[in-house]
Amino acid sequence: MTATPSSNRLKLTPSNSPFLTSRRARSPLRGRPVFESRLSLKRVVGTTCRSPTAFDTVNDCFAYTAGGAVVVVTVDGDQYTQRFYRARPSVVSLYSASQHAPSTPTTSTAPKANDSRNRAAGHRDSHSGSDWSDGPGPRTWTSRERIKAATCLGLSPDGKYLAVGETGYAPRVLIFNLQETSSDVPLVSINEHTFGVNAVAWSPDSKYLASLGAANDGYLYVWKVDSRTGHTKLFQQNRCTSYVKDMVWLGNSLITLGVRHIKMWKIDENAGVSPTKPKFGLDHPPLSPNSQKTLPGRNIILGGLLEATFNCAAVDGGRLIICTEAGEVCILEGDDKQTKIICVLNLDFFISTIEIRGDVAYVGGKDGNFAKIDVIGLMDGSKDCLIGISQNPTGLTALGFTSNNSVTVDAKGSIDIWDLDYIPGQSENPSYHIHIPGQGEPVAGIYPMQRPNEMQAAFLTWSNSGVVTFWDLDGQMKKSISIPLEFMSVPDATVESSNQSIESHRYFQARMHT
Repeated sequence: MTATPSSNRLKLTPSNSPFLTSRRARSPLRGRPVFESRLSLKRVVGTTCRSPTAFDTVNDCFAYTAGGAVVVVTVDGDQYTQRFYRARPSVVSLYSASQHAPSTPTTSTAPKANDSRNRAAGHRDSHSGSDWSDGPGPRTWTSRERIKAATCLGLSPDGKYLAVGETGYAPRVLIFNLQETSSDVPLVSINEHTFGVNAVAWSPDSKYLASLGAANDGYLYVWKVDSRTGHTKLFQQNRCTSYVKDMVWLGNSLITLGVRHIKMWKIDENAGVSPTKPKFGLDHPPLSPNSQKTLPGRNIILGGLLEATFNCAAVDGGRLIICTEAGEVCILEGDDKQTKIICVLNLDFFISTIEIRGDVAYVGGKDGNFAKIDVIGLMDGSKDCLIGISQNPTGLTALGFTSNNSVTVDAKGSIDIWDLDYIPGQSENPSYHIHIPGQGEPVAGIYPMQRPNEMQAAFLTWSNSGVVTFWDLDGQMKKSISIPLEFMSVPDATVESSNQSIESHRYFQARMHT
């Protein structure tokens, strides 16, 4: 679909939304209308990106989570184009993930690579009569049919695919084709995880996709992806019950890091090779075609950082930098038998994100601190590797680099596109800047505005704290004000929060009608 300009900067790529779309009747006795109204998603305002695992860049694109969707932005000069990717739980993917054989087109919901753990749940779902209404009139989506929130994503280094991990019970890992426009039909749907997907990561050659479940899910899977077709099959797996904050590839090894945890997982390139006829006798019969090797892993020796929380990492070729929440910047040292982590530099601020470009590492802090580090000096263990420190008014959640720009996501949910040499908090007048504003707080309500009006706003949003933001239809913030609210004191914090939300909604609804 063609993009249409917005505010001389934004190009919109409308796509068919899964909301209110035509559906197949599960039972031939329950007739459904052939055609129903369709809505088209034109733009997304703000982001739900809260960590580097929900943000990624490749070539001239960057992607971030926004509720149940992932937004992929392509930058072209002083304009950018948004594409949207999301899928309902009931959608049928083009291919299913296979455990031992190449994927094939599906005619039903994608089977799980190891569906024995969830076969009972699937049986209950398939016989739930409450999912479908008998009448021909409008219907509401059940909780099982609603799109789950996207928690993490990854763009393949070759720029062909987007992987998205979901939250909640029975989440999916969805693989979309980036060569297409916005899509609500994934290329592959992986249903192996049970409770939430914490991170997904592509290998440098785009041959493998790693997916990591939440701690109570406890599984780490490596999937082999056909670069030509996107066919996906399970390659290796193992248990991982640690609280993991980030996951990156270092060559053909996978690194997971988190709360008192760093572990290196070695990918066995021969794990999926078909068995061959033994050369000498049949004393040891060949492996079964269905046999599968466990993903081997070994813990990194933490030493003096035994109590640290490692929350972000950056890789450039064979160079790996790992950072802690407390501000330590670390490297790995050792060999194939034993590896330990060494703290080279302490920045004395809460590190939230790091990225490497060339021989410089860019480190962002939760409270707005920003630092540049000489990577060559850091890898040599030099304490004098710090290039400079600056202070930004807003903390950073994630940062990355496209071909010609740097991109930052701040703690208020705003996204900024800069020139490559921009340093947050240091460059007062950047030569290039595109601002994509965010709400800054959870949205408690939304209301349309009569037009024309002085602010040329189309609608407004408000938060429980009394922040009212006015927007136009291009997603640009026209004005933001703060209105003091008075609430009665309630001892129970849960009740107080609930009452505050209800009262703020009533307050603003009343104000809108006066």
